Amino acid sequence: MSASGEPSPKSKRDASDEKILGTPPWEQPIISLILKRFFDLKFGKVNDQKQKAMEKILAAFISTINRYEFPPPPASSSAYDVSIKDRLYQLNYKRWKHVCRGTKKKSVTEVFGRTILRTIFKGVQDLLVKSEGFEESEPNVSEFFKELEKELSNDLSVILQPEEPSVKKEDSTSVDKKRKPDEDQPTNHPSQGRKRKPDSNLSPGQPHQEIKLEGLPADSTKDSEKFSIAVEDAQVLLGPETGVETKARDEKARQEERKGILTSRVVTNDREPQHMIWLTAIKEIFSKQLPKMPKEYIVRLVFDRNHKSLVLLKNSLVVGGITFRPFLGQGFLEIAFCAITSSEQVKGYGTHLMNHLKHHAQILKIFTFLTYADNYAIGYFKKQGFTKNISLDRQKWLGFIKDYDGGTLMECVIHPRIDYLKVPDMVGLQRKAIYDKIREISFSHVKHKGIIDLHKDKRGIINIAEIPGIKESGWKPQKITEEETIVFQGRMREAMQRVRDHPASWPFLTPVDPKEVWDYYEIIKDPIDLSLIEKRVDEGNYYLTREIFVADLRRMCENCRLYNKEDTEYYKCANDLEEFVNTTLFNSIIPAHLTKAPPPTTVPQPPTAPTAPPPPT
Repeated sequence: MSASGEPSPKSKRDASDEKILGTPPWEQPIISLILKRFFDLKFGKVNDQKQKAMEKILAAFISTINRYEFPPPPASSSAYDVSIKDRLYQLNYKRWKHVCRGTKKKSVTEVFGRTILRTIFKGVQDLLVKSEGFEESEPNVSEFFKELEKELSNDLSVILQPEEPSVKKEDSTSVDKKRKPDEDQPTNHPSQGRKRKPDSNLSPGQPHQEIKLEGLPADSTKDSEKFSIAVEDAQVLLGPETGVETKARDEKARQEERKGILTSRVVTNDREPQHMIWLTAIKEIFSKQLPKMPKEYIVRLVFDRNHKSLVLLKNSLVVGGITFRPFLGQGFLEIAFCAITSSEQVKGYGTHLMNHLKHHAQILKIFTFLTYADNYAIGYFKKQGFTKNISLDRQKWLGFIKDYDGGTLMECVIHPRIDYLKVPDMVGLQRKAIYDKIREISFSHVKHKGIIDLHKDKRGIINIAEIPGIKESGWKPQKITEEETIVFQGRMREAMQRVRDHPASWPFLTPVDPKEVWDYYEIIKDPIDLSLIEKRVDEGNYYLTREIFVADLRRMCENCRLYNKEDTEYYKCANDLEEFVNTTLFNSIIPAHLTKAPPPTTVPQPPTAPTAPPPPT
């Protein structure tokens, strides 16, 4: 401050720099935390000698990162020629020069995160080998960098996940807890007299949510009151097992939002550096996902200041978005572009994004959406509540939106009182009420135990011969000699070794770690891997036939295809390994005669009448 009380030029300059570059740390988790997690994960349980060696390498690696000189960003002749990756590096380079090499002298490992760590990894590795005297061929050094590079390349790695937001737990025992009146009102619009706290409808990581049936007819309000409960898991409210899919379409996206993995922002071309980066990223996604749309047209609309973009961020990276233009005077909103990046599709992100746009439109007091959909998008928009029947007065929209050749004009009318971010919870409560009524007059939900008085062996397997009616049908157990059993066990071990040595077997060697793939066991209900199959082989009495053994291998491949998408390496490995099992393994390694069905029982024929002796000649 100057003597007159005015801010000094230096403080003004610092405030301006902070507005442009942002406040550090710029990404979570920071590099130091990433490396600490990596060390605990990979070397936390090794012997003392190796742990000390790895600690030495880690300390040298951190020191090298902090003294590493970032290379200047490449020059570009035009702003439109700069990719989102290069634009982000330009910003981070300015941050590094100002904060880490300027007057503040902050450590790189304390202000940057995985984006910069991935960018400078190779350069830091080379500098470490040259200056610190480490031999790259040394086993410990090679293992350290190989494992670290592997973790950094995996977006789902536990070392890269942001920390869970700390949330104060609310009392879950209160049933009819009333919210403050201010929290029921829309926010961020100048015409509103009262505002609610930002994101009061959905706090990431919030352990208990009070959910009420909203948007119901007036005469059903009383009945809905008794279903206002505190909920720990929204999936509990989606009803019992009925043979029909009850999970919300965007349930996975909602779970990721609660954990802080997913966030959404409404941005426009206001020259804020971070907003421009997001707009450039969503422009590239639109260009790739909408190849028939001219790129110049996409750029013009995305960066037009009359348009806004709702961007979906996953771990701070743009994975999708919707560009739209609100016509406040006409009372409708036009959707120009809507797309999710190809690597994040079929996860409910599109539905989740549209629900956020509906919520934002309610804040703007707009309750009608219009869009031109091509043939590939009509199905998506129908699922989001759009229809081809346009109820909005033609005079209100004619001349305000462009007519697209080959496009179908569709409309969605949203209800002003429905919280679209809580629709799955509301529907779940309604479904629960219906099922409770059904149970009062029906016993279809009762499950009977079935046959329970049968002896099971130590593996929990029922002896087939003890099932009533089996023996009477003429079934006889297959008889296999001890020598054949020994041969069969040996061939299975040989088969397991062949499977392990196959180039496509690497994803199946060990069980899936739920810390790295948190929703795997929610989708895959009967998991299996090569280590479990090998354990069963070693037991010697689990796989009694070739078919049972091969069925487990096929189920392992099917689980992989069920969880992963077709364009992933895991999906390809599952196909390659199953082809090997079905051809080479099934037909040539394990002897087929051990699994043949017993010969058919010979039914005695009635004796034929004796033949009369030939007449004497």
